[in-house]
Amino acid sequence: MTKKNRKAKVDFFLLFVFSVLVVFILFVIPQYRNLRVNVGEVSCRAIRNSLSNAINQYKLENGENDFLLYKEIDIIMLKEKNYTGEKYLVCPDGGVYKINKEGQVYCTKHNPDLEDR
Repeated sequence: MTKKNRKAKVDFFLLFVFSVLVVFILFVIPQYRNLRVNVGEVSCRAIRNSLSNAINQYKLENGENDFLLYKEIDIIMLKEKNYTGEKYLVCPDGGVYKINKEGQVYCTKHNPDLEDR
């Protein structure tokens, strides 16, 4: 094999590696970012459902309403009274859970539009 053929193969290989890296940067990294955002939203939705169930159970058993509208839900109290099991139900993206006037649990980060209802 001559030096010219070997150099052509090396150049082709480097071009191929560069092309793969460009495709990776253009397509895979943005998809990964979107996936991380979606996972946070899905987790938050599941936590809101669990928190809503815990609040409803608390209200049924205690017959009183300790949860004020549009105020932060006392997650620590729910956990200490064993309504959330062994978990503190917190938003993975740092949102705050509150209750609107219709009794829906909403997150200030993922669905703040429910606050207006």
